[in-house]
Amino acid sequence: MTNRVLNVLNAPWLEGALQRFEGRLVRGQTPQALLIHGPVGTGRRHLGLTVAARLLGSDWRPSLDTPADQLGGVPHPDYWGVGPEEDSRTIRIEQIRDLSQALHLTSHRSGWKVALIYPAEVMTHNAANTLLKTLEEPPEATTLILVAEALTRLPPTIVSRCERLRVSPPARSAALAWLSQGHSDRAACERALAFASGSPLMARTLLGEAQGEGGGKMLAELADEVQRLIDRSVPPTSLAKTWARRDAGVCLRWLFLQTAELLHSQVAAGGDRFSGLAHLKIPGVPVNMAACCAYLDQVMEAQRLKDRSLNMEAMFADLLMWWYGAAGATRY
Repeated sequence: MTNRVLNVLNAPWLEGALQRFEGRLVRGQTPQALLIHGPVGTGRRHLGLTVAARLLGSDWRPSLDTPADQLGGVPHPDYWGVGPEEDSRTIRIEQIRDLSQALHLTSHRSGWKVALIYPAEVMTHNAANTLLKTLEEPPEATTLILVAEALTRLPPTIVSRCERLRVSPPARSAALAWLSQGHSDRAACERALAFASGSPLMARTLLGEAQGEGGGKMLAELADEVQRLIDRSVPPTSLAKTWARRDAGVCLRWLFLQTAELLHSQVAAGGDRFSGLAHLKIPGVPVNMAACCAYLDQVMEAQRLKDRSLNMEAMFADLLMWWYGAAGATRY
């Protein structure tokens, strides 16, 4: 089973996690609740969909290009995919109640029933409490698959009732080899992989592979747009509209790393001024380290809340104002 799945997914770094799961099935230890966790861009959701299909005896396999909001892809009447509904960034209590009721019904094909919840960390407090009741008294012949980034973002009571399956990024050499299969510019692959902290799917998104675009396009666009903010050639509110339509995780990570680089340069160079760091130029203005540290805290808080924020445009307008004329970075 494992090799066949890997050939379809073309994601060799998932082999270890798939083998661990398959080993449980061989030992007759099918979990009633499985928590798949790991960094963004490592294929957690794809692994979850593959596991769901495996439990249902389906030959269907997800594509690495399957959009994040398409959780109902497993073509089986005993499968349920639960995620934030349209125009919402949370999983509501009504969704979990409906799921619990459905799982207590008789299987359509007298077999296993499987539900996948992604991203599990965006469940509201009440939704999580309702799910906990289902985990405490699970229906027969049922597996609940939760997919999350970090265990700390889930209630400990839920984590403790799940078997865990961690997805880790591959070794750098293996990730570069995988990226290079569809991209000839190795330097671009290295830059994207470094930005993504070794997560191959995030790196591939940055390279534009899923859309057939040129390498590094997204990173170049982010740098160009923030440079225009620094030059006061575009207002933050206008740019926020564009960023709100992008991958929030990538944008926030870019802001964090850019600001951290400015701080690092200031400390390492003993008072260097902004001069083309990460392609940005703020002429003749020293870095205000206290302001940079405060801004890093602001970006980290936005990263924590991004999946729950209902107004991404307002969030980015606030964050991008910091760069407008470099006012935030240089304010004493």
